[in-house]
Amino acid sequence: MAAHIDTLVAGEEVTFGTVVNGTWTNIDKAGVIKTGNTGAVTAAPSAPKKGGGAYGLTFPIPPLDGQRSIVRQNSLAHATVLVNNYCSLLADEMLIDERTALVINTAKYFEAYSCGDDVEKEASEAVALLGQSQNTQ
Repeated sequence: MAAHIDTLVAGEEVTFGTVVNGTWTNIDKAGVIKTGNTGAVTAAPSAPKKGGGAYGLTFPIPPLDGQRSIVRQNSLAHATVLVNNYCSLLADEMLIDERTALVINTAKYFEAYSCGDDVEKEASEAVALLGQSQNTQ
């Protein structure tokens, strides 16, 4: 590529020469064909991100957030598989009510972990502990 490509200014038009290399098309050379006088190109400020993580999702997931319904469905599906496999390994004739309760409790455990409830609880306890230590000083 041309060495001056990083010094472009707004309003300039650029051409690119390309070379086909197998299945790829590579830029061979670049050149300015029309010069504008509007000043240097500056990057637009990025918009503030909503929440953390990918796609603006928050973690830990708040208790009434709609994302939890998806997590709950996933947790329930995996808990069902786990409990059924566990019971079949033991040749356990667990009553349907007992097995259902075990599936739901296991799903709740998976959901709490997946949604970060344990992280949120630890953070709350740490903040409370910090507050107690500051009050005693």
